[in-house]
Amino acid sequence: MGNVPFLLFPILVIQEVLNIMTPFELVNLSMSSKKTRNIIMHFFAGKSKYILLISVAEDYGVTLQNGWNEWQYLINTEKSEERKANALEGLPYTAEETFKISKNPMEDFFQLCGYIQTLFACKINALHFEMDKFPLQNQTIINFLKTRQNSFECFEIYSETGSDRDLKYLLENLKTDRFLTVVSKIDDDFEVELPENLEDLSIRCARFVKFEQLLRLKSQRISLKSSSLTPREINAFLRSWMSAESHSNLEFFMIAINIETANEILLDIPHEIEDEMEVRAFEYENVIRHVRGGVTIKRIDGRSARIVHHLHLNSTYMQMYIY
Repeated sequence: MGNVPFLLFPILVIQEVLNIMTPFELVNLSMSSKKTRNIIMHFFAGKSKYILLISVAEDYGVTLQNGWNEWQYLINTEKSEERKANALEGLPYTAEETFKISKNPMEDFFQLCGYIQTLFACKINALHFEMDKFPLQNQTIINFLKTRQNSFECFEIYSETGSDRDLKYLLENLKTDRFLTVVSKIDDDFEVELPENLEDLSIRCARFVKFEQLLRLKSQRISLKSSSLTPREINAFLRSWMSAESHSNLEFFMIAINIETANEILLDIPHEIEDEMEVRAFEYENVIRHVRGGVTIKRIDGRSARIVHHLHLNSTYMQMYIY
């Protein structure tokens, strides 16, 4: 655009040009002048077609997404020659990424995130956070995100070494209102208030979730992939659901159990044994799951739940499908 008097075009022409440009092109164009940046900001004000995804992993990542199309900035400290933008081939959608080599990647990540969020008037939709990658910077990153907005739709938190202190700090300072996935080593005595009204809550090391805390949760789908709850407590959870005292919005529930004491879970609970040859399909979030056999329990308002046991990687899970 260097030889084209872009700002002298009629406003409708400028809008058409902006509409067909990629986010990479728009960001580069916005840096040509303050006036150009203001025009782009005005164009997206109140009607941004992008959402922002943030990742802290091997690289710091800032991704703009429009439907299935995405454009990702990656920032790292590699000393090798800077890599150019890549368009991933053979995909039915656009997936482009560009790399930036930085002496201070966290600060550049903060600046880029703020710049893009302001330029495109978009919210940060999701956070993918691998807490083992930059452990000394975790709370600084959390503090920065807290300055950008009050709540986020999705958190994905990972840690193989265990970062209880930083996980607690994140959950106490940032809010998610739809999805929370925690794949982290967590101590059994860990204490934190979990978000209650989510669409999906999934925790790999969930032995810290006690019975009283489970009853307070109001998420639509709950997966506890390890648990310290006893068969008697799981039995009480089922009774609470059947009497409509808790979990009125529950659609799916999964919890790790001890197969040797699995029969105690349904002790004195009215249920109907289903035919092992019968297969029933349940659909949640556009995912269809086929369930064979199991038992059915009923809630006082007429809703039902199919309960089956599922063996995966030497662990046994009780799965509960509500319909």
